[in-house]
Amino acid sequence: MTPVEIIALIFAIGIVIKAITVHFIKPKTLNNIVKKYMTNTMMMSVLCTVLAVVIGYYLLLELTIVQIFASGTFMMMLAALLVAAYPKGYQKLAEEVTKNMKAAWYPMLVWLGVAIWVLYTLFM
Repeated sequence: MTPVEIIALIFAIGIVIKAITVHFIKPKTLNNIVKKYMTNTMMMSVLCTVLAVVIGYYLLLELTIVQIFASGTFMMMLAALLVAAYPKGYQKLAEEVTKNMKAAWYPMLVWLGVAIWVLYTLFM
């Protein structure tokens, strides 16, 4: 198996486990996980950054940044299916982000950096 196939395998297994656990066996598990891991936002930011860099490295061995970004767009549309099911929750999140833009500076900087990288790759 290639590193990209291993990443996909881990992600797919995670989705199956989440679907079975959260939706069929013990729905409150999701609340417990969110409460446990989202209490330390700095730790989550560092962990997600490290994982993004490692996964990004392996993806870039086989794909271009444009292909990765296009795949990300596909994944965002799948995530939007969940968001569409909870419009009030997403509206509340949007309001919170709007009120406290300082908390979103790091993720926005990362997104902006990758977007500029894609634009540079496409037009240079």
